[in-house]
Amino acid sequence: MKGEQGKKRGRRGESVYEPYRRRVEELLEEQEKLPVKQRYTAAKMYEVIREEGYGGCESRVRQEVGKWKHRGEYGEVYVPLSYEPGEDAQCDWVRRVGAYEIPV
Repeated sequence: MKGEQGKKRGRRGESVYEPYRRRVEELLEEQEKLPVKQRYTAAKMYEVIREEGYGGCESRVRQEVGKWKHRGEYGEVYVPLSYEPGEDAQCDWVRRVGAYEIPV
């Protein structure tokens, strides 16, 4: 596929977005200090970098903004338990019906 300047573009080269990644990250970092109502939307960030020369699509900017917003959202997914011997006991009850085991 040929790009605007006649250069061949493929999946293996640097994406059109890469040179603007740092700029979008700067905008995201700046806006964290602002009240929610004053923050940039992904569409506004797209307009800002488009004025700076970005030739890609808005959906790519939206993807990156979404990743930024959800970073570190999950944290620990389990609570480690430790008990002294004899302090706690657990058992699983199973009812057998023919060859099948049905947890109770």
